[in-house]
Amino acid sequence: MFAASMYFSDEDQQTTASSDTESADTVTLTKEEHDSLNAQIKEWENRVIELSASKNESQSSDGSGTSGVTTRFILTIEPGMTSPEISEELEEFDIIEEAALLDDYLKDQQLTEKIQIGKYDVNSSLSIEEIAALITK
Repeated sequence: MFAASMYFSDEDQQTTASSDTESADTVTLTKEEHDSLNAQIKEWENRVIELSASKNESQSSDGSGTSGVTTRFILTIEPGMTSPEISEELEEFDIIEEAALLDDYLKDQQLTEKIQIGKYDVNSSLSIEEIAALITK
């Protein structure tokens, strides 16, 4: 993750680098600065581990990786929009997993001509049938 090199010097001694060997990219740290940076690195590493474990737990809890999170979206159906366009928009915003499922359902149920213009508050917990009923009232 992070790497640091440092030069230690006793408080009594002063380290002097010759201008021949020291580059402009060299940073000299005191022991306290080095220890402080190492502590910060450890804190960040622990935070990454915690977040990774939390993500893994939420993914394994329901197998979907969403851990019960519901995505909400205001769907705006405008004049001339087709059912494939509506379905693709809902898929794009993670309301449905597959646009073809909604589009096929609307066609199979002969609902494509009944889609109503307007704004609809939809979320990812709604089924394909519920979404279809909502937009074809």
